Amino acid sequence: MADDSQGVASELHIRVSGLTGHLCSLRLDRTQTVAEIKNLISENVGMPRNEQRILHEDVELPDGELICNCVAVTTNDLELTLLRCPAVGEEERDEWSLRLRADGLDLMFASEEVQADRKLVLEAVRQSGTALALAAEELRSDREIVLQAVRSDGLALTHASSDLKDDLEIVLTAVQQNGRSLNHASSKLRTCHQVVLAAVKQCGYIFADPSVPTSFREDYDIALAAVEYDGCLLKDVPKNLRVDRDIVLSAVRSNGNAIQWA
Repeated sequence: MADDSQGVASELHIRVSGLTGHLCSLRLDRTQTVAEIKNLISENVGMPRNEQRILHEDVELPDGELICNCVAVTTNDLELTLLRCPAVGEEERDEWSLRLRADGLDLMFASEEVQADRKLVLEAVRQSGTALALAAEELRSDREIVLQAVRSDGLALTHASSDLKDDLEIVLTAVQQNGRSLNHASSKLRTCHQVVLAAVKQCGYIFADPSVPTSFREDYDIALAAVEYDGCLLKDVPKNLRVDRDIVLSAVRSNGNAIQWA
């Protein structure tokens, strides 16, 4: 039990939220197990314990652990996220695990229960980021799953929830894997210098895309990244930058034909 002399009471006030908002509030001792929390959640919201996945800061909490051992509790208030993953039998899970590791897109042939199973979907998107499109809707709002998906295929960003399209780490990871995923980021991040520069470095042709604001084509670092990718993009660089020696040299080194636009 927690040492009350350190000013931390033993009772915890736990707020449980799903991906769509608040579900219930619980009061329990910090020395209770995660399994006991699941029992209380089942009583409050009617979700079977074996279908629950409880996360704290994107990390799943194991059933047998004491809450005080798997979460650094420094106050009496604790925020947990609850995901529903309909139960999949052990034999079926093993079969699908092997199948999805070989081809994540086989998720299209799976049952709704498999498509809503967090661990199986993670395996699918590790193999093919595009498999995110086949996952249950609530899992497309799961940050860990989406991050893994865009690591595999940046264009998987198109299937992420709106909130995660506005997540800087996720969008940066996506454009670094495939610059064209910039078009699927939130409007705010499509105008973020760091994101646009990363996208152009990965796929220089983004520089000439009409969706990229003119101000970014006038940016020295972004223009330089574009011509380093393909010198012929010098034709899309504003005239005031085409007289810059470093930009022109980089363009010509990349593609000798670029000299005609200098």
